[in-house]
Amino acid sequence: MTSPLVVVRADSSLILGAGHIMRCMTLAEEIRQFGARVIFVCRELPGSASLWLARKNWEVLWLPYHPEAPSHEPVQEFLDVLKNLDQVPDWLIVDHYNIDRQWESAVLDSVKQIMVIDDLANRPHHCDLLLDLTLNRKYQDYENLIPAHCKPLLGTDFALLRRQFATARPSALTNLQQTQKTKRILIGFGGTDNKNTAGLTLDALSNIEAEIDVLVGSNSPNLSALRTCAKKKGSIHLHTDVDDVSTLMANASIALGAGGGTSWERCCMGLPSLLIQTADNQEFLVRALAQAGGARFIGTSEDLSVETLAEEVSYLIDNHTLREQMGKTAALLCDGLGAGRTLCELFPLAAKDGRRVGLRRVTEEDMKLLFDWQNHPDTRRFSFRTQVPGWEEHQAWFRDRLNNPINPFHIIMHDETPAGVVRLDYKKMEASFPLYEISIYIAPEKYNRGLGKNTLKLIRMTLPQSIFFAQVLKQNTTSIRLFEGSGFKQESDGYYQRPS
Repeated sequence: MTSPLVVVRADSSLILGAGHIMRCMTLAEEIRQFGARVIFVCRELPGSASLWLARKNWEVLWLPYHPEAPSHEPVQEFLDVLKNLDQVPDWLIVDHYNIDRQWESAVLDSVKQIMVIDDLANRPHHCDLLLDLTLNRKYQDYENLIPAHCKPLLGTDFALLRRQFATARPSALTNLQQTQKTKRILIGFGGTDNKNTAGLTLDALSNIEAEIDVLVGSNSPNLSALRTCAKKKGSIHLHTDVDDVSTLMANASIALGAGGGTSWERCCMGLPSLLIQTADNQEFLVRALAQAGGARFIGTSEDLSVETLAEEVSYLIDNHTLREQMGKTAALLCDGLGAGRTLCELFPLAAKDGRRVGLRRVTEEDMKLLFDWQNHPDTRRFSFRTQVPGWEEHQAWFRDRLNNPINPFHIIMHDETPAGVVRLDYKKMEASFPLYEISIYIAPEKYNRGLGKNTLKLIRMTLPQSIFFAQVLKQNTTSIRLFEGSGFKQESDGYYQRPS
């Protein structure tokens, strides 16, 4: 059987930065682990992320460099590339500000489906999926920009973060609650950082007593100057093209960064942050994130002085309560599972009746629905706690659960209908992987549809680097068959575990 083929059209350069390529590589890695083949189609531009693509062994087809870049991306060169492929792409993923409906319509007959990644909501698209991870993005922002059949994937639930962040998150958030003193500061303004905002930040931190980690790309025009700065001060540690960013974030007490995709990595790790806007297209994000309380926006790179920056850093360092609240708020905004959720949309699972099975995060509006399900006799019959909770008790439990960033909490969807709940409770790190207890129940009216088995598959697609166990009453033979049929092994009486 031929593996699915996914083609990614995205670019990077000294001017564009590496953000489009980096988030596409994150999604592409999930797709590759799923078993599909991925081909990147990129234009040869000065300062492209070719080294990153080569290091990760991606198959790349290069389009020729045009010295005078057109305002709209030429389509014929891309169509010629598609003609030479050995199969029709199952998906074309487009992440490019110079591509719109006209270009996408021209390639429709050469691919099976199109997914667009955008964060501007400023031009029409012709696609089947539209992903915009912007905080507070609404369907109305795209209502007149996408076709009726297109499914929008909006908000930070779909932020494309590498697996390492979801893996490191539970332990990092646990440690965050115990850390009061600022010991390490993390600085990162993108792979290129054309405006040398990292240099400005280091000047502002010259009198701060803390270890300082600086993230920078090998293509940065400021790399030499930053190396010189690091040599002069032993507490500055330069990290070039580093892969293990999650560890640096887990060890940091605060961070300073731009308003790009790394903002959501910091949020996922519950890292209190000061945001500096380094590009016009970051304005919406930095202001929305600051308004939500997940970071503190302190200005643009052009307008920010060394003195003001130093004052803002000192203020955050001296305010433990603010850091703690900011970290928890940030962690609630982004759980790091967006790449897995997107994978589930690209390659959906189906119930016995052919209808789609999916997951979405629980919201405040689900409180009454969960109360009714939990109190149903069929649900309580196989619960470890047989006593029926009252409404006030349920409200307290539900809100506490909803405001806990460590434990994932999802509604099972049968097409567009809520059909059950799956909860994960973090226990500890085991062999470098988070260990979760998994609890699942299906709405009584949705029994015998194959939802439970598909839900366990979706959870593994969403949190691939995790270990799961379940406790099941011995008389609950249906659940025992479900877990054993999904690769869980009985470790002891009523205890079933599946490794990562």
